[in-house]
Amino acid sequence: MILVGGVFVFKALTEEKPLNSLSASDISEVTVSVNYYGTVLTLDEHELNELVEILRKVVIYDRVHSDRYAAAGGQNLTYNISKTDGDIVTITEIDTDIISIDGVGYRAKVKPLGELQRLSSRLEWDKR
Repeated sequence: MILVGGVFVFKALTEEKPLNSLSASDISEVTVSVNYYGTVLTLDEHELNELVEILRKVVIYDRVHSDRYAAAGGQNLTYNISKTDGDIVTITEIDTDIISIDGVGYRAKVKPLGELQRLSSRLEWDKR
């Protein structure tokens, strides 16, 4: 029992929701770079709200070495989020369990990344 409790505490201490405080009102614009086609898409208000809802759910665990996520597949869409304070945040869903935030790869919870992947696929096809 103690070991199970210790594992639970360790997991709880290593989980992080880095985008939990993100709100649509903090964002001035979001563009999506479809890297393998070389196109850039702009999100409308509904799409922006959907993206923010998904990103707030993203849970990251530990950093992933760049050689692992550089070779991974995935949609390879990069969300460039321009915030009203002038900051720019870049998010790339690399694989089913890897996300890059501002160029740093993290192992992440699968379910929110699946939602991000579905949004990415829909955006890519709807906005072509």
